[in-house]
Amino acid sequence: MKSVTRFSQKTTQKRSVWGIALLVAITTSLLLVGTASAGQFEGGDVYRLEAGQVVNDDLYVTGSEIFIDGTVNGDLYAAGGYIEVNGTVTGDVVAAGGGIKITGDVQDDVRVAGGGIDITGSIGDDLIVAGGGQPGSFSFPMQMGSRSINQGIRLGDSSTVGGDAMIFGGTAQVRGSIDGDLSAYAGEVDLDARVGGDAMLNASTLNVANNSQIEGTLTYSAPSEVAVPAGVAGGVQYEPTVSEAAKVNPLMSFFWWMVRTMAILVGFALLA
Repeated sequence: MKSVTRFSQKTTQKRSVWGIALLVAITTSLLLVGTASAGQFEGGDVYRLEAGQVVNDDLYVTGSEIFIDGTVNGDLYAAGGYIEVNGTVTGDVVAAGGGIKITGDVQDDVRVAGGGIDITGSIGDDLIVAGGGQPGSFSFPMQMGSRSINQGIRLGDSSTVGGDAMIFGGTAQVRGSIDGDLSAYAGEVDLDARVGGDAMLNASTLNVANNSQIEGTLTYSAPSEVAVPAGVAGGVQYEPTVSEAAKVNPLMSFFWWMVRTMAILVGFALLA
C-alpha cells in the first residue's frame, strides 16, 4: 500500500511540474506568435471581434484589451493585459494575460495563465489553468491600465468542463461541473462542484462544501485532516504533508512565481 501511495505522489508531482512547465511554454510562445505561418493575425490597443462576426481560421491576437464576442472557427491564441471570451471558439483557447474571463462556449481545450482568471462558460474538453492569488490573506487587485483585476482562479456556478481540469495557483475557487478528473494544486482550494471522476487536491488550506459531488475518489494532501462531509465522494483518502519542506516545495513555488510573473509581464509589455 505504501508503494502505491509513493507512486501516486510521484506521479502527481510530475503532472503538476509538467503542467506548469507547459503553461510557461504557452506564455512564451504567445510572445513569439508572429513566427506562425497560418491563421489570421490581429493586434492593437483594443481588439474586439464583434457579436455576429466570424473568423474561419485560427485567430492570433495581441493587445492591451481583447474581446471575443463573435465566433472563431478554429483555435484562439491571445496575449494581452485583459482577455475576455464571450462568444464561441470551435477549437482551443490558449491565452496569457493579467486578467482572463471566459463566459462563452469553447468547444475544445482551454489552456490559460494569468493573475486573475474567471470562468463561467462552457469548455468542451480539458482545462489547464495557472493563476495568482495570495492564500490566507487579502490579495490586492492588480491594476492593468484603468482596469482592476482580482487575483486568483474562479470557476463559477455555471461553468462546465467536458474533460479533465488541472488547476495551479495561489487561490482556487471551484464551482460548476467537471465531467472528468480534477487536479488542484494551490495554497487555498475551495471546492463546491460536481466532479464526474476522481479529485486530487493539494492545498495548505482546503474546504470541501456539503454540496460537492465527487463520483470517484477524493484524495487530498494538507497539513492536517479536514472535515469532508459524508457522502460527497465515492471514497476519501488523506495523504498527510510529510514535512515542512514538502509543505512548501521550492520548485513548485518557483514555477508558480514564473507563470504569474510572465503573464503579468506580457500584459504590461502589451500595454506599453
